[in-house]
Amino acid sequence: MTDLDDALDEALWEAIVVQVAQSQRTHELIAEAAGKVRWKARRAGLTRKQAGMLVEMMISGEIKS
Repeated sequence: MTDLDDALDEALWEAIVVQVAQSQRTHELIAEAAGKVRWKARRAGLTRKQAGMLVEMMISGEIKS
């Protein structure tokens, strides 16, 4: 039974590690996209505050791209 418990613990640990890695990558992709939107908004004439609000609204789902 110990082998089964060890195998389950190992599988659970590996699943957690994968989930954390995916979460971190998702966060990186969102940050990268937000930076691009913010930069384009600034180039279009929005203030830093307006560009930041635009990004926040897009992330929260209030507006769609």
